[in-house]
Amino acid sequence: MELKFCEKCVLPNTRPFLIFDSQNVCSACRQAEHEVQVDWVAREQEWRQIVEQTKQKGRRYDCLLPVSGGKDSFWQTLTCLHYGLHPLAFTWRPPCRTLLGEENLAMLRELGVDHLDFSVNPRVERIITRRTFEETGADSAMHLAVFTSVIRHAYQLDIPLVVWSENSATTYAGVGNPLQGSDLTIEWVKTLGSTHGKMAEDWAGEGVTTADLAAYWCPTQQQLEWGGIRQVFLGYYLDWDGERNYDVAKAKGFQQAEKPLTGWFPWADLDDPFVVAHHFLKLHKFGFSRVQDNLSQEIRHGRMRRQDAVDIIGSRPTLLRGDRESLEMLCAYVERPLSWLREIVEKFRNPSIWEKRPDGVWHIPNFLVPGFRWEAVCL
Repeated sequence: MELKFCEKCVLPNTRPFLIFDSQNVCSACRQAEHEVQVDWVAREQEWRQIVEQTKQKGRRYDCLLPVSGGKDSFWQTLTCLHYGLHPLAFTWRPPCRTLLGEENLAMLRELGVDHLDFSVNPRVERIITRRTFEETGADSAMHLAVFTSVIRHAYQLDIPLVVWSENSATTYAGVGNPLQGSDLTIEWVKTLGSTHGKMAEDWAGEGVTTADLAAYWCPTQQQLEWGGIRQVFLGYYLDWDGERNYDVAKAKGFQQAEKPLTGWFPWADLDDPFVVAHHFLKLHKFGFSRVQDNLSQEIRHGRMRRQDAVDIIGSRPTLLRGDRESLEMLCAYVERPLSWLREIVEKFRNPSIWEKRPDGVWHIPNFLVPGFRWEAVCL
C-alpha cells in the first residue's frame, strides 16, 4: 500500500476504516464538514423523546452510564442528570488504574450518582490480556471487557437504556462507514470495538474455561431487543467537543495529568497505563500515533493549523514512543520480560510501510515529517 496523508489533517490512509477521496482528503475530515450542517436542535429533540420514553418505563435506574472517570464521563453524567434521568454509573476497572483515575472517579460520584466499579478475576484477566496482545497486537481484552461488562449488566439488571459517549465510526472513520448513527449494536462492538471480532467464547483455553470467562460474556443483539434494551451514542444527539467537555469537567473537580500518558492531551487516556502499549503497537501496525489522532481532531475543530500539527510531531517524537514505564508495567503484569513486547512489535510491524535503515533503525520512508528521529521510537 502506498502511504498517503490527508491534505487536511495528519492521518494516513493506513488507518483502519479511513477512506481517502479523489482530493486526498480523508473521510473523517469530510465528516467534520458534514457535522457543521447537522440540525442539532432537531437531534436534541430526538434525545428528549428517548429520555421521556425511558422514564415512562419506571425502572429503578433509567439508564446505565459507562464511565472511566475521564472528562467525557463527567459531561455524560451531568447531561443525563440535567435531562432528569436516574443513571447507574458503571466502570470496568483496569488492572493497574492510576491514582489520578481513582481520584477523578471519586469526584464523578460526587455529581450525584450510584456507581459500580467492576473487576475481573485477575488470574483470568492476566492470561487474556497476554493472549490478546500476542494474537491481535492490541489490548483486545480491555476493549472486550469495557463493552461486554456494560452491556451484560444492563441486560441482567433490566436497565432499558445504555448511554455511550461518541460514535468512533463518525469521529475516526467518517463518511461512508455503515456503522455511523445513533445506536451501538453487538455488530458495532465486533467491528469497531477493537475486539478483532472475537467474543468471550473465543478466548477459552490455556487454563481458562468458558465458565471463567463469565465476566466477558455478552448477550446477543436479539436478546437485547427482546429485553427492550437500547444503546445510544450521546454524541449523535448533542454536539460533541472534547475541549468543551474538559472545561465542564474541570469546573466539577476533574483533574488532568501533568503530562499525557500517550497522545497530545493531558486530559485524555489518564486512568489506564496499558493504553500506552495499545497505541504503541498501533504505530507499528498502521504507521500513525495517538498524537496524530489527537491533533487531527484539533484541526477539524479549527483550533490548529495542519502545519502546526506537523511541526509538533516533528519536534516531539517521544510522544510517538509513549511512556517506557507504562510498557514495562504491562510486561510485569502479564509476567513477561520486555523482550516479549519487542517480539510482539516485530510480529505486527507492517512491512509495507516500514523499512530498516543501514544503521539498523526502523523508519517509515514516506512519513509526514521528513528527517523524523526514528531512533526515539525504538523500544
